[in-house]
Amino acid sequence: MDFFRRWKAVSKMQSLVNKQKRWITGLGLPLLFVLLITNCQDNDSIDNDLHKWQSLGFEGKLVPELVLSDNYLYACAGKDGLFRIKLNGLIKWEYLGFADSTLFRELPYGVTSLFIEGSTKTIFLGIGSHKTSGTGLFRSEDNGETWMSSDSGISTEQYPRSTDISSINGSSSKEDRILVGLTTTVYLSIDGGLSWNLVWGNRDAGGLGINAIRFNSAAPNNIWAGGETGRFAPIALRSTNSGETWELIYPLPPLGPYGVDNAVYDIAVDPAINGTIYLGMLGLIMKTTDAGKTWHRVLGWEDTIHRNWRLAINPNNSQELLATGSRLYRTTDGGQSWQKILPPDERIALYALAVDWGKRVLYASASSPGNGIYKLTF
Repeated sequence: MDFFRRWKAVSKMQSLVNKQKRWITGLGLPLLFVLLITNCQDNDSIDNDLHKWQSLGFEGKLVPELVLSDNYLYACAGKDGLFRIKLNGLIKWEYLGFADSTLFRELPYGVTSLFIEGSTKTIFLGIGSHKTSGTGLFRSEDNGETWMSSDSGISTEQYPRSTDISSINGSSSKEDRILVGLTTTVYLSIDGGLSWNLVWGNRDAGGLGINAIRFNSAAPNNIWAGGETGRFAPIALRSTNSGETWELIYPLPPLGPYGVDNAVYDIAVDPAINGTIYLGMLGLIMKTTDAGKTWHRVLGWEDTIHRNWRLAINPNNSQELLATGSRLYRTTDGGQSWQKILPPDERIALYALAVDWGKRVLYASASSPGNGIYKLTF
């Protein structure tokens, strides 16, 4: 589908260029200047000249999750395992383990999620379609040197694949409180990952994963989660008591051409305006300003986003957000308007996203061809 859209767009542009050439031939050079000014005005929402992407290598690996911590960038590379690179140094990726050559399929298989606890720096790692006993949840207390299973209390007698870990996140103010999203369930730990309790879901139900869990840094009792049901419907979950109980919310119509099969891939919680939430979905970004009672679309299929993988919100200015998709998208007015920045290669889409808001630097992974991870100062 993307190929035919791109072919039509190229054909239309070529037709316009041919017409302009004929007009220029007949009317002279001054009209050329007018045409150039007009074209620049029509395309000022697409910016590639003022932003220079820097490659950090990592070609040939698809990365669904990037995490920044203590001058390191971590890359969850699916079946290729977990890696990290020290920033401001040589481009040299360090392998931390968990590659699985028996996994022939792509995501959500292999290493897909990562969370690093703030004070202890304990690393929690989530794996999908794992080959070990128990679940695919591990932790390291020595900076990734050694790993141990961290799934006490998580049932392994569930619907096939429902023990796969889809997302991990923790509270910045209640550091022992961590949540993990599985295929059909959400588990809560209040002792730093030593033990877990089921707080939402049905172990025997079919589902495709809780893809994102996000805490509200300004109101840590409020937590949002999102994913996809076994019927390919998007879902959002809301907790107002630090993850003890959850309310199921359907962030639904109008979804336009993406209404039949969709999912919540990421969530951004506004830390300054209570009740304002953004959902990254297939073909659109949805926003609520009343804690999920009503939703409206702030970016959609007509903006060529196709699929929004990741969202990031500026903690110091919540009107600024970044989003990945077929381009990099940036808003400074809470989604009313968006700047589109072309990826380093127009053939690729941007996937995972990690942002250093203080330094105004972002890191993004790319889809085929070639994959790779890129850095951009914005």
